[in-house]
Amino acid sequence: MLGYLIPCGGGQAVALCKPRLVMRYRQPAGAFPSTPDVELRLVDHWWYIRKIDSGCSLQVNGNECDTARLEPEDVLSIRGKFYRISFQVPEPEHASPPAPPVVPLAPSKVPVETEYQLGLLVPCGGGPSIVLRKPKILIGRSPECDVVLPLPYISSRHCTLELLQGYWQMLDLGSKNGTTVDGMTYRQKWILPGSILGLKGKRFQLEYQSKGPQPALRDDDEVVLSKRSLMDLAGCSDQKLDRILRPQPTDEEARPRWTLDN
Repeated sequence: MLGYLIPCGGGQAVALCKPRLVMRYRQPAGAFPSTPDVELRLVDHWWYIRKIDSGCSLQVNGNECDTARLEPEDVLSIRGKFYRISFQVPEPEHASPPAPPVVPLAPSKVPVETEYQLGLLVPCGGGPSIVLRKPKILIGRSPECDVVLPLPYISSRHCTLELLQGYWQMLDLGSKNGTTVDGMTYRQKWILPGSILGLKGKRFQLEYQSKGPQPALRDDDEVVLSKRSLMDLAGCSDQKLDRILRPQPTDEEARPRWTLDN
């Protein structure tokens, strides 16, 4: 394979199996066939994208364009559908010989983190994992975000993940539907390795190698309580509670009565 187009919202990846691919979105039944939307072409091991249909919207990393050379992990928007392109970067022609390996004094079981991979967001429902490559990640629906989730219940700037003192911390940016960690809604919360990050209908397990002592709970670890009452959360509405507390008629009151006229 020459690369993949991975849907940002989850789903099956599109294999780039030929050096030239033409993409055309399916037209409604009975509609007149239209021209192709975009063309992907592999030139000297680099992928290029070109807009064919003038009515098609094409963006690369949030910037409108007609043609562009693509870098690995670039985010494409074609007619409002978001994809992340993945392919192997070609090596330089005059690459310097590799340095001899350095033998460590003592073996270490902890993998060394690099600036290119600081953790993974693994979708709980299946799908490709999202690599966290920066110490501060912006998640939202906007194409300007580092992790783009083009879903209606995700805010344009939903929340951030920041690596502080060897641990990731979540900060909700006033999103409409809130952000949860292990099922509880927070405004700001430390996320330990293996915890579940929830954004309404999307849930991810955060996998990373922590460093240093575990952070203690802070005052900004504030649980956002629901606006509904405790009785409502327990499933007891006012009408249901009224039926439960209403006195039941006695046998004498409930027995039907008839009057016989002489």
